[in-house]
Amino acid sequence: QRKLTLFFVHIAEPVMYKQGYDTLIEERKREKRKREKRKKKKRKEKIEKREKVRRGKMRRNSGNEDKKSIKEASKNSSIFNKRDFSNFSTIFRFECKKILRNRLVTAACLIMLAFYLVIVIFYSSKWTGEEKIIQKAVSGRILDDELLGELKEALYSEDKDSGRLFIEDGTNPYSALSYYVGNIFRKNYADFDSRAFYEIIDEKMDKTMREDELCYEGEIEFWNKQKQNIERPLVWYNADNFEQMRGAFSTYGIMGVLFASLCLSQVYAREYRQIKTGQMVFCTAKGKSTVYFARLLAGCVFCVGYTTVILIVILLISFLLYGTEGLHGAIQLIAPYTPMALDIIGLIRIYVGLILATSLFYAVVALVLSQLLKNSVAVMGVMTGVSLLLYALIPHVPEDNRILSQIIYYQPITVLEDFFYEFRTVCIGGHYFPVYQAASAIYLLIAVLLVLAGHKSYLRFQVK
Repeated sequence: QRKLTLFFVHIAEPVMYKQGYDTLIEERKREKRKREKRKKKKRKEKIEKREKVRRGKMRRNSGNEDKKSIKEASKNSSIFNKRDFSNFSTIFRFECKKILRNRLVTAACLIMLAFYLVIVIFYSSKWTGEEKIIQKAVSGRILDDELLGELKEALYSEDKDSGRLFIEDGTNPYSALSYYVGNIFRKNYADFDSRAFYEIIDEKMDKTMREDELCYEGEIEFWNKQKQNIERPLVWYNADNFEQMRGAFSTYGIMGVLFASLCLSQVYAREYRQIKTGQMVFCTAKGKSTVYFARLLAGCVFCVGYTTVILIVILLISFLLYGTEGLHGAIQLIAPYTPMALDIIGLIRIYVGLILATSLFYAVVALVLSQLLKNSVAVMGVMTGVSLLLYALIPHVPEDNRILSQIIYYQPITVLEDFFYEFRTVCIGGHYFPVYQAASAIYLLIAVLLVLAGHKSYLRFQVK
């Protein structure tokens, strides 16, 4: 009995204790596995329940809800969602900084600003400031027999049969009026009245419209209706100040070509030629359409924005230095033989619209050529060369060939020079559009086509 007791105490008890401990550990592990299985099962049941609820809602709202979900999915997959728009705006700001920090762009902006400041400030007028104040004595008067009689008395008081047409003395209040009337009569007009004056203007208008059969009958009727809207008799103002402004506007045809080609020719070409990052950019997630349109928009905003600044500078300095007298005068005070029923404010608005459309057109051409040619020097050469070549072809293309001569005339250089003396229109559906309307629409249409062509070419670029 003592031996059995010692055996149980020293041998059997530890073995039984170890067996009980192992059994306890295994039971705990089994319970843990069961709890994990139950959790997984509950989690799976919750997910299935949510999926059933979502499917049930979609079935109940299968009409409008399906359309909304499709729209939301399309928005999330398009380039216009919030995240992609943020990426686009970031790239756009970066491209704007690249353009503005270019030293060549800074030099071109300063040169262009200095050019127009010189044109506007140092304009050589026939009369000084004091003489213009004296000539305001007859401003705002109707150009009828009474005013014309006073002019003839001041001009032919000494010798009625003299060949004088102008009063050169600026201190005479009728001097500016004498230049306007004398350039229309082109001969001694001592025996002519205001009726003859307006008849000469109408005859020269009709002669210009019918010269070399440039205008069809429908166009002539269109211009005759426009001519009937001109207020006669004219109200006289000295429009010499606005002649200077018109001269500044007309130079943008060639200055815009030089400015756009200098500033924007490196936007795409620089990535390929100089820093050679075009392949790396094209391999990125946003390196295709997003980068292309961001660069394009940055270049267009810069060109149109700076052109707007130049226009504001021209208008402000002109109004501050030369005044605003005659803004409501007829356009015939500047271009007497045009049938357009406009005042000078309307003429300025047309010029501003044409110049902004031209700047956008030049910007798109420079950017697309930069992407196609991948060489900034080639872009400048092509733009400047083609513009000068088309301008030089104008006197050599016969005007009887209406389509070809009209196409060449519609380049910005010639349109901005004298669009108010161009009577050839564009007819669409029986409606006639004058040159300033047709040219603006044509520039914008060509710009859109060039953008699409450039985008297609940009996507075809192969990474080497």
